[in-house]
Amino acid sequence: MPVSYAQSGEEPQPGHVYLAPPDHHLILLPDGRMDLNMEPKVHHSRPAANPLFESAVAVYRSHVIGVVLTGGDSDGADGLRSITGAGGVGIVQCPSEAYDPSMPIAAMEEDHPQYILPVEEIGPLLSKLVSGNRSIHERS
Repeated sequence: MPVSYAQSGEEPQPGHVYLAPPDHHLILLPDGRMDLNMEPKVHHSRPAANPLFESAVAVYRSHVIGVVLTGGDSDGADGLRSITGAGGVGIVQCPSEAYDPSMPIAAMEEDHPQYILPVEEIGPLLSKLVSGNRSIHERS
């Protein structure tokens, strides 16, 4: 899958991975376009996963897949709970292989993700989930 930094105003494309640029939160606007901002840090982080996850649920509801990887603190845990609570899919990297297992552990304690996997299995799972469910790209 192609990977790039998100641009404000850009509409996410299926099969593309977008990253938040350094020191910017990435969120989805109600119309589905991406937006970057410098709002306060969340759990000492900017970019943070929670604002992205929560804004994605507001737009795409049950069609969201959230992935929490290695990282410090508990960012991503609340957002992942929002995703799975809306009927989306939660994926967490196995804490035992994470460089810093704090985020995966917090996500597992806060939520019950459907998948806890080694990092090398996450990409193939994402491809399978997306190719098997075209509605993942549709807004509710």
